[in-house]
Amino acid sequence: MIQSLHQPSFQQEQWPWPLPLSEYDKEPTLREGEYAELEKRFRHPHGHIPSSTRDKLARIVRPMGDVLTYISAPPHTYKDTLHILLLEMYRRGTTFWAWSLSDWQATMCEGPLLFAQRFGRNGRRTLARRHLPVLAYLLKVQPNIKQLIELGELVPLAHDIFGKEAVDRALEPPFAVLRGWGYSLKESCNPAACLAYLLMCNESPLLSHLSLELLVEVSQSCQLPCVQQSLYRISRALCALGVIEHPLPDARVVPSQWRGSTAAIAPQWLTAVSRWRTHSTLQSSEHAYYQLLKVGRWLFAHHPEVLSPADLTQEIAAEFVAAVSVMKIGEWTQVRHSSDRLGQPLLPRAKNGLLGALRYFLRDCQEWGWIPIRFNPLRVLRTPRSILRLIGPAPRVISKESWAKLLWAAMNLEYEDLPLSKDKKSIYPLELVRAVAVVWCDASLRTNEIRRLRVGCVRWQSEDVMVPETGDVLHKDATCRSNTASTVLGTSAGTPPSVIQPRPANPLGNVTWMKRSVRASLRR
Repeated sequence: MIQSLHQPSFQQEQWPWPLPLSEYDKEPTLREGEYAELEKRFRHPHGHIPSSTRDKLARIVRPMGDVLTYISAPPHTYKDTLHILLLEMYRRGTTFWAWSLSDWQATMCEGPLLFAQRFGRNGRRTLARRHLPVLAYLLKVQPNIKQLIELGELVPLAHDIFGKEAVDRALEPPFAVLRGWGYSLKESCNPAACLAYLLMCNESPLLSHLSLELLVEVSQSCQLPCVQQSLYRISRALCALGVIEHPLPDARVVPSQWRGSTAAIAPQWLTAVSRWRTHSTLQSSEHAYYQLLKVGRWLFAHHPEVLSPADLTQEIAAEFVAAVSVMKIGEWTQVRHSSDRLGQPLLPRAKNGLLGALRYFLRDCQEWGWIPIRFNPLRVLRTPRSILRLIGPAPRVISKESWAKLLWAAMNLEYEDLPLSKDKKSIYPLELVRAVAVVWCDASLRTNEIRRLRVGCVRWQSEDVMVPETGDVLHKDATCRSNTASTVLGTSAGTPPSVIQPRPANPLGNVTWMKRSVRASLRR
């Protein structure tokens, strides 16, 4: 049978497990002599592990050594990883075979910084943390190793477990299909991480061993954004290659981690919210649906008597407004947040969105006759002024050095600096980009105000002006004023930009092109 261009012939070969797991002594407890030896060496946290100690602990050192040898760990990393694992076994009084998933997670810590602090590696770069999930994976110490895998970098983990050549060989066919469909794969780290995760979950680097059942399970259980964002594309490519029967049913516009569990939500509330989502014409109804699930979890915990929207009272609604005012990131949601953001107060815009979702939901339910009118949600659930005042631009303080670089870049833009299409042509004329760059740097306008600049908004200075502080004379062709749109400030106002500084190489010529560029872009 003649196969298509992107459909290689997959043979159902088997990938042999690289370690002899049946030969290892998996006794969970430390023997008396082993614990005594560890105690002797770890009276001080940074005790050295000599070869004599490794000989006495050969039963537990051999499996770890086999893994580190298999992945070709450097000598320093080899010793460092053994030291950390033996120290943890001494602290817990058991071998690593007895560790639970939480024990492994505690050993790995949530990040490299905490890991370095736990084992006294501050100021020293160590790869030991990266090798711990590899060791747990290859020794099969846990039936469900996915949560440990998710703590590390997926592609390097797959390289260590299966070998870089095997992983690259598995990545090439689906990537060739995606490129043939027009995907640029500039963000190739995401598809690569997604496919590496699938291979590790399947315990084989062979693409032909992947199954549709595995992809469905990953789509429902994995919460890593890099996996969820590329899983649909990968499933389409695998289907085109004949690896799976059909792709996943949709592109999953809403990540699975947003859905979360509905176990802690009253069934009547969940039914009403789902019904509202199918009827609502609100542009952000999909996002509001998950906001309402968060409201349902809060009600289930604080007011279990509220089973449906009809049971909400004005007092409970006012209590919810107060709760939102002090709500923190990670509360009443199952979305995974980075450790540095978890527990911080919700942003004012997020608080306003949460209250707005409940307002529109109750308003629609009342207007459609689904629930009786007990109170006005637009009034009772309106966002407090203290929150609304905090919503707005959040300008950053830019250092003088960075601002000088920005100004220099705007004054020296060339055609080679512009983003070019495949045929090496710029989408926008160079003059327009130069003009917008100068206006952005010198006119003190926001991006939306620059978009609303109208034809003829530029007024050039009619005469030379002397700067009192310096005595310099600004020529009339060196400074102009721009009139902002009346919809921004209520009335039209003139905004004097900074003096346009020409390039030293050709001052007159540069003033000319800037003047022409601004006139050309703002008067056409």
